[in-house]
Amino acid sequence: MAKILVISPNPSHPQIAGNRARIFSLLRELQKNKHNIHFLFLERAGGEGDNKAMERQWDSYWRIPYHQPSIPLRKKGYDSITRLLGISRVLPYRIDDWFDNSVSSSVRELSAKLKPDIVMVEYVYVSKIFDLFGREVLKILDTHDVFGGRDRLFFQNNLRPQWFYTSEEEEKKGIDRADLILAIQSQEAEHFRKLSDKKILTIGHLSNPSESEVIEPLLPPRLLFVGSSNHANLEGIKWFLENVLDLIRTKSPEIEFDIVGSAGEFVEPAPGVNLLGTVEKLTPFYQNASVVINPLQFGTGLKIKTVEALAMKRPLVTTPIGAAGIEEWAGRAFLCAKTPEEFTAAIIQIIRSKELQETLVKGAEDLIGFYNRQAFSPLKREIDNFLNRKKLS
Repeated sequence: MAKILVISPNPSHPQIAGNRARIFSLLRELQKNKHNIHFLFLERAGGEGDNKAMERQWDSYWRIPYHQPSIPLRKKGYDSITRLLGISRVLPYRIDDWFDNSVSSSVRELSAKLKPDIVMVEYVYVSKIFDLFGREVLKILDTHDVFGGRDRLFFQNNLRPQWFYTSEEEEKKGIDRADLILAIQSQEAEHFRKLSDKKILTIGHLSNPSESEVIEPLLPPRLLFVGSSNHANLEGIKWFLENVLDLIRTKSPEIEFDIVGSAGEFVEPAPGVNLLGTVEKLTPFYQNASVVINPLQFGTGLKIKTVEALAMKRPLVTTPIGAAGIEEWAGRAFLCAKTPEEFTAAIIQIIRSKELQETLVKGAEDLIGFYNRQAFSPLKREIDNFLNRKKLS
């Protein structure tokens, strides 16, 4: 049994976004393996969590204010010039540009009090915290996403970069501070292996299969999208509304489209488009959905909403981007579509075929069962090996 200190700029509760669901599911699995989870929440402005729920869930829970530094002047000036000139370039952040040095003293005090066996840090831009721990502690970085070159991904989709992005050279500095790096899907694991000779594990999103029976969804047919208001989600919904929904309605005029989560706050109201906001329980919305959609057009990481829809035993249609990391299950556990016409055809095919619905639900159950068995075992082995070495030393 290990004493694990988890340091995260995102809360684990409530699970209203994919990154929160990822943190919660991974730590819950560690708890199931009899490890003690001590959660330190670096609380940023606007990133509030459910403190009481986190206190109940974890063996101990602390939070300290985290003040994200201002954008460096060198970056502000460079980005302003390129924007004025219409040039598709920005100056990437350095790896520690988002790090709040003021948290270091609190982390040192907590570490001296707790004496953890393992420290796990969420996100590479917080990796400077590893410098506060000695060699006797196993340092695990949960990456969530690739951030090296992420700005190029935005420009390729005609968007200005959002949130954190850095260069591959700076990203390497961050991951090299850890002993063990967790990638959320295999393509990203390969990216990190090209940057570093540190141990890289692919640990996907662990999702509890729904224990409720599969019920007949409501009529008229309903489409469901679940997601937070990150840029990739908003662009995916925009693409779907502008290019797909009207095509579907030429074949199924009565169809309804439910959007659950904060993404709906950025969508214009329209007939048949139901903006339901953040809800306490997602299960009823999944049960009422004829088809769950994930129309992402770009993005990195494993798409948590894809895995969770499959765990809820619902037929799913997604793009190749939305299927990243589980592509080999396309056609068995879900349908994959690139163009508006393909997306429309896949949805209509599911709505009209009871046999296809049953096939996809059975495939989804098989995928989640296999995925959960395979996903966690590499991390379990690494932790067990570390603890065994520590006993012998």
